[in-house]
Amino acid sequence: MNIFERIMQHMDLLGGLTDASNGLLAAAKNGRIDLIEQITDNRERLISIIKTFQSGIEEDVTNLKAGDVTRAEIEILKTWSQEVNQIVLHNDNLDTEVLEALSDQKDQTTQEIASVFKNRQSVKGYNLSSVKK
Repeated sequence: MNIFERIMQHMDLLGGLTDASNGLLAAAKNGRIDLIEQITDNRERLISIIKTFQSGIEEDVTNLKAGDVTRAEIEILKTWSQEVNQIVLHNDNLDTEVLEALSDQKDQTTQEIASVFKNRQSVKGYNLSSVKK
């Protein structure tokens, strides 16, 4: 498989990463904690595959000889690099949104726990054993 076919596969994997990040964000916003762990595990595996692919491509690019590469191929490599950077930034922004959504979920859960605890303490204050029958 040549370097340009690997670049196309790499871009497809990055598209899958963006899809996973969007799914993670939707799960976080909807409070679907059960899906968050599953999506995160799959996403981490995908990131590992992408890193391996990208390292191989970068090594192949380093080994290219100037005389073997056309101007069009150089433009493809430049475009690939720019698109990778844009996708990484986009996924980073999605990750930030996921963290904010999870933080909101945590705050909401903390408030619910505090409310339950307060209600339990209020009910505990009643001494029903002294009520005349």
